[in-house]
Amino acid sequence: NYLDASTWNWTAISPLFRDYNVTIGNMSYSVHRQIYAAWYQDDWKIGNKLTANMGLRYDLDHGAQGEWVKFLPWLSGKRPTDKNNLAPRLGFAYQVNDKSVIRGGWGLFFTELEDDALHQSYILTQNANITLPNNGRADFGINPFGGPAPTLDQIIARRCDIVGLPFNSPNCFPQSIRNGSEIPVGDHPVSYSHMVSIGMQRELAANTGLDSNFVWTGGRSEERRQNLNSSINPATGANYTATGAGVDVAHLPFPSWGPIAGEIMNGRSNYYGWENTFTKRFSNRWQANATYTLSWFKDDGGIGALTGPYLTALDPNANITTTLTPYSGPVAPDMGPLYQLAATDQRHRATFNGIWDMGAGVQLSGVYFYGSGQRFDTTWGSDLRNTGGANFGILTPAGTTAESLGALCGCTVKGQTYNGQFLLDRTQLVGKPLHRVDMRLQKRISLGGRRNIDGMFEVFNLFNHANYGSYTTTFSNAASYGKPSGNLATAYQPRILQLGFHLAF
Repeated sequence: NYLDASTWNWTAISPLFRDYNVTIGNMSYSVHRQIYAAWYQDDWKIGNKLTANMGLRYDLDHGAQGEWVKFLPWLSGKRPTDKNNLAPRLGFAYQVNDKSVIRGGWGLFFTELEDDALHQSYILTQNANITLPNNGRADFGINPFGGPAPTLDQIIARRCDIVGLPFNSPNCFPQSIRNGSEIPVGDHPVSYSHMVSIGMQRELAANTGLDSNFVWTGGRSEERRQNLNSSINPATGANYTATGAGVDVAHLPFPSWGPIAGEIMNGRSNYYGWENTFTKRFSNRWQANATYTLSWFKDDGGIGALTGPYLTALDPNANITTTLTPYSGPVAPDMGPLYQLAATDQRHRATFNGIWDMGAGVQLSGVYFYGSGQRFDTTWGSDLRNTGGANFGILTPAGTTAESLGALCGCTVKGQTYNGQFLLDRTQLVGKPLHRVDMRLQKRISLGGRRNIDGMFEVFNLFNHANYGSYTTTFSNAASYGKPSGNLATAYQPRILQLGFHLAF
């Protein structure tokens, strides 16, 4: 029965399995956290034209990072809460004349953390994630344990780090901490950003105005992930094999463990933008608004990228058990942060919307949106480094060149060669521009008193422009690379007509 996975026979392809990964235990849990915040602001009038303001905010988020979770040797249960979250803000407004104002400001903003650091560490206390390397047994694909699956208590009793055996020993269970169940590493500070803006607001006429602003947002202490149980081969500048049947146990920092997904708060990003808005307020039976943004967005790789490499030290007796030391030797370009234009970077965005009161209760409105091509992550499609954790995935198989890939995809391929192997540029794919026009025709009919009914006829994507929001971004299937793929988001749908009504009484 092809619909029943339990009836599938994997024996023939058992040699192709690298390893078997499974989580056993209790997946249900309840956790708690306390969030506190305080805010103060004061304004000063300096002369007739200048107003200055200052604000100070303090945030305390206790429990969000699993400080009390005990999972030795990685988490002590006594990790301190990050209390260094004072966020000052400064701003000013200078009235040049009765029609022009210059405004600017700077602020420090701490994010309200998601619960993932708490959830993903607490779940480790209730289950075990084990990775069994393929031991060459003919039936490994259908019987990885060589018998019935063990219980959680049986796994803990025979866990490799408990009984003191290496990760690939057949006499113990090798536990891993995979992405989805991560270890908060080091002091794990709260993410924050610097935000700066300066610009002018100008009244062009009694009912029209123009805003123009330069803005910068600098994200700091952003979440990144890395396999802590990996080390660098100084001869290659890349990791020793950290997972799979060929795992190099002798060079694992913690040979009794499988991959250890660490959540490291050291990423950074920067957004630069020139943002403009023209507004014509409602008068003479019409109104309009237009915006244009020119922007750049850069980061060091995003949440799943390598930010090291690091040497991990472990002290189970300390409150913070894990410390990281940057590796000082030469490394391959894809083994450390690659700061460049990021996924989702989009150079130009523009919108126009307006409303026209045509009389007799009839109103016509519409919006036009334009977005230049958005940038996407580009990968080979698999972890050829066998890092056992997050990585850029831009290494290609031996013998691959930009020219050979370009011949398959019919495109220009960007990248660099390191130690004879080709590395892809990690965000080289730029999608097609987006053009979209939506219109609405509305007629209001009074039913007497406060009752009325509105009939509406709407057209989305009026000109049926082909807009795409997803693409094939992996080169392992180079013939399809860069080609659009399905995306069900409203912005990318073909022309849609809609009739409706609204009754008020």
